[in-house]
Formats: sequence, structure tokens, C-alpha cells
Amino acid sequence: MQLFQSIRCPIVGRTVRTLSFLCLFACGIGIGNYAHALCTMPPRVLNSYSIPAANITVNVTPALIVGSPISSWVANNTTTIVFDCPNGASIPNIGYVIPQGVSAGMNYSEAGKTFTVFQTGVAGIGYVVNVKDPWGASYLPLTTTKLETYRGTAANLGWFWQTRFIRTGPLSAGSYSYAQRLIAQFQWTGLSNPSQQGTANLWLTGATFNVITPTCSFANTNVNVPMGTISDTVFTGIGSVSPWVQFKLVSSGCPNVTTVQMKFTGTAATGNSNLFAVTGGAAGVGLNLWQASGAQAVPNSSTFINWTPQASGSSYNFSARYMQSGATVTAGAANAVVTVLISYL
Repeated sequence: MQLFQSIRCPIVGRTVRTLSFLCLFACGIGIGNYAHALCTMPPRVLNSYSIPAANITVNVTPALIVGSPISSWVANNTTTIVFDCPNGASIPNIGYVIPQGVSAGMNYSEAGKTFTVFQTGVAGIGYVVNVKDPWGASYLPLTTTKLETYRGTAANLGWFWQTRFIRTGPLSAGSYSYAQRLIAQFQWTGLSNPSQQGTANLWLTGATFNVITPTCSFANTNVNVPMGTISDTVFTGIGSVSPWVQFKLVSSGCPNVTTVQMKFTGTAATGNSNLFAVTGGAAGVGLNLWQASGAQAVPNSSTFINWTPQASGSSYNFSARYMQSGATVTAGAANAVVTVLISYL
């Protein structure tokens, strides 16, 4: 039979029945019945490969913007030989990776490469794929078009592959799963005869995303700080100050938070924009506000003051005082309103 001759099964000391079984197996996995087949699927493997995604915890923070990765790269750690090409030394072949996923309508860029982000089936989460043949110098990004990864006379064709998950939209706290999905096909094609080809499937195994939304709460969201009665004789010139007054914001807990950030808004004082303006009659002074550990709270600054998240009952500590900002100080009430904007990562 011409079919047996073209596949060239090297069987010694076995029956014709065994020969027929091996040949039908090789042909039955999508290699094709061609008169001069160049590559076959090795009998030691099936025509299916997978990337084990397992369970992934996603900590949704303000820094985790749409388009940013939510996992590290997940990959196979060794080269997988997908096709044996015994005639490769004399007849060149081409290796391709053909995307099978559905685009999420966005791209992801990393290390100068642009990937198509594909849908996982979970709202707000997509994936990207990196592939490389064993002779390639670097990984290549998978897009929506067929990707050539090798052209030459190798005796076999194989690939490294890896994937990474990307935020594609809004995420809510909870647990979300997706089923195994076909993400790409590996293909060999004869260089001189493109009709000679075979394919193998690459699957992304099912995974569960545990989406955690960090949050902080406070026992006192409105704080009145009594500054006391201060004699105007305390102020002897620009930059002179009154004694410190300590106060605190009491935490009710910050689960799943690594960093608490605060910014401070309010009207800046005339003569010193690092102070908060006072109202009520006093003039020539401003409110000087500091984080107790040493960072100054500057009115309307774009720079955050960072804190370690505090457990329920613990506090974020501050110090406040008046500082002379004008040439003269006028006595009177000296009230200031400061708004604290809080975010957490």
C-alpha cells in the first residue's frame, strides 16, 4: 500500500497487523495521507498540549489598571517535541503557531513586544501567549494572525510556550472559573509543498480567579483637633511656631492592603504655600501639618504620604502647629479645614 510506504514505519520482527495499527494511529491524528509526508506526530505523545493555569488570586488595587498583568508568566519548563521530521535534513519545513482564541479587543505590551489579549470567558480577565521554537533567540508574541516560528531543516519541530493573565475590564470581589479552552494550534508545513501539513492543539487548562478587593475603614472620619489658646507673643518672626498638638485617625482595619496612601487638600496660606490657611480673624499664621513619623502634609500636593496599614484599633498619627507666615500676626480665631484623601494598594 502506498500509505505504508510514505510513512516509513521502521518495524522489525513484527506482524503486518502491528504495522497497520501504527500507521493508522499516525494518520488518525491529523497528519494527512500524502505521498511524501515529511513530519509525523511522535507515537509517545498525543496531539494535545496544555498550559496548567491552576488557581490564581487577583488583588484588585487602584494600581491594577485595565491592561495591566494580574499574574506572572505560566509556562512549560522544557522543550516539547511536537513533530518528528526524519527527512528534515534534506527537505525544509516551516513551523507555525495559529491562534484559536477570541480577541478581547485590546493589546498588551511588554519588553518591546505587542500581544493580542484573548478572552478567558471571565469578565474583566484575558490572557496573552508567548511562543518560541528551540532554535529561536527569543519568545514571540501571539496575535490574531498566523505566526511563523521556524523555517529550516531540523529533524523535529517543538516549542516553548507560556501565558499571562491581563486585566481587561472591571473586576468585582469573588471567585470566578473558566473551562479549558483551545488557545492555539502548532503546525508543520512543507516548504516546497504547503499542502503537506499537520497540526497539534494547545489548551489553556481551566483555572479559578479569586478576586480580592482591598479596603480600609476608619473609626473617626471627622476629626476636631483643639489647638488651644496661644499667645501672639509666641510668634517672633516668619517661621516661628507654636507647640505641637498630636492627633490621630483611628483605623477599623485594612484587609488585603499592603500600603495606605494619603493626600491633603485645602486652601494654602498666604506667604507660605506649604501651610494651610486659617479663618476666623487671626492673620499672619498658617497651620503646619505633619505625619508623626516625619513627612509634611502639603496643601493640594500630588505626592502621597505612605503608611503601613494599621489593624483595627490602631491609628495613623499626626502632629499640627501654627507657623508665622506674615510679617505681623493678628490675634483672633485660627480655624483650618483639611480634607484627607485616602487610597490603598
